[in-house]
Amino acid sequence: MPRSARKVAVDNDGMSLYVVNVLSEYLDEFSSAAKARRYIVRDWTYTPAAGGELSTRSARAEVEMRAALAELRAQAERIYSECFKVWVHMSAIKLFVESILEYGLPVKCSFAMVRPLSGHFDAVKSRLQAAYEKEDRGAALAGLEDDFDSDDEGEGKARAAKELPFVGWSVSVNETVLG
Repeated sequence: MPRSARKVAVDNDGMSLYVVNVLSEYLDEFSSAAKARRYIVRDWTYTPAAGGELSTRSARAEVEMRAALAELRAQAERIYSECFKVWVHMSAIKLFVESILEYGLPVKCSFAMVRPLSGHFDAVKSRLQAAYEKEDRGAALAGLEDDFDSDDEGEGKARAAKELPFVGWSVSVNETVLG
């Protein structure tokens, strides 16, 4: 049959296996032409029993693959969960260390991780700012102003006005669902 040749497999030596559909009346002519070009022609006939065995093996392999995939997915979810917990703990430790070293907070300060609902970050930030501004904010501003030279007095007040009375650190998490 014209254009019926399909490459089925290639081995490590570069030998290829092709399937070609040939009408029985042209089989001898095709075999002699193939042998002249140094191709090996082998006859093969379809048997329904062999096809049934192949489909049975294929179905069994499909079931085994689905079981292995389910086990892999369960292990991946457990491992992802553990990695995420470790990452959150490391983030908390990083926040603790940076708060003490960079901002000079006392070691006995309180730390909390807050996850606001989507779109409510600014509201949570303003509420935290309002709650902590009631603390002794004047002393903190005075301390910040002392850090600047007299030439930069306006810049120091602007920086103090922009700073928050708490240490904030945002973490972006892209949640994906396995499946």
